[in-house]
Amino acid sequence: MQKLAGLTNEVYLIDDEVYKISKPINDLYLDKNNEANVLLCFLTLDQNILVKPSSFFFEDNQLHSKFPYLSEYQSLEILPLNKAIVIKVCEIIDAFHKLNFKNAPIKKFDYLQMLEVFEKNISKPLFDYQQQLTKIKALISQFTNLDQVISHNDLVPGNILLDKNDNLKLIDYDYICLNNKFFDLASFITETCNDNLEMSHFFVKACLDLNIIHESELNLLNDCIAYQDILWTLWANYMYEVTKEQLYLEIAQDKFTRCHKREKF
Repeated sequence: MQKLAGLTNEVYLIDDEVYKISKPINDLYLDKNNEANVLLCFLTLDQNILVKPSSFFFEDNQLHSKFPYLSEYQSLEILPLNKAIVIKVCEIIDAFHKLNFKNAPIKKFDYLQMLEVFEKNISKPLFDYQQQLTKIKALISQFTNLDQVISHNDLVPGNILLDKNDNLKLIDYDYICLNNKFFDLASFITETCNDNLEMSHFFVKACLDLNIIHESELNLLNDCIAYQDILWTLWANYMYEVTKEQLYLEIAQDKFTRCHKREKF
C-alpha cells in the first residue's frame, strides 16, 4: 500500500487501484451525497473523459471510492503545458459539458452559498476581503439563469492526465455538479495556466476559435475568474485556520494577490 497526495481525501494505491476516503474536515463545503450521485451516473455512462469508479460506498459517514490506477498517464503537475495540450483541454472540456445529465439527481452550484460557507466560518481573516466580496456578490446574479452543463469545477494540474500518445483524461469527482460553462474555463485558467499568460491567452483564443465561447461572453468569463480568485482565497484561509498547514497559508496569499493583479481578457 502506497499513500498518495490528496487535499480532500485520504488516497492510497492498493493493487493497481486508487482508493479514496473522504476527509470529514471537508464536509462543511463538500457534498458527499451529491458526489455519490455523480459517481453512480458515471458508473454506467458511456464516456471516456472522466475515469470511472470501480466501486464506491459510505462507511462511518465517509465516502469510500475506488478507481483504476492509470500507470501510463502523468498529470500536468509533471508535464509542461504547451499549445497542443491546451487545445486538447479545450476539446475535452467542451465534450465533458456535452454529456447528457438531464434529469439526473445532481445539485446545481450555488455561487453565493459557496462563498458564504467560508465567509461565515472564518474566525480570523488573513486579509480584508470586504471590497472583493462586495464586488463579487453584486455580479453573482448574472450566473443564475445561464444554461447548465455537467461541470468538473476543479481543473487543477493534478486532475488532468495525459499518456505518451497525448490521450487526455480527467480525474476527481469532489466538486462535480451542474454549473455554467464558464466555471471550468475559468478553473483551468486560474488553477493550471496560472502565471503562464501566454497559455492563458492561447486557451481563451482556442475557446473562441472552437466556438466554446464568443467575444460577447468574455465579460462573463472574466467575472467567473474573479469569483474563483476570491472563493479559493477564502477556502485556503478556512483550511489554514482549521489545519494550521503552511500550504494553505501560501495558497491564500497567492490567490489574494491574484485578486488584485489578474489581467482581463
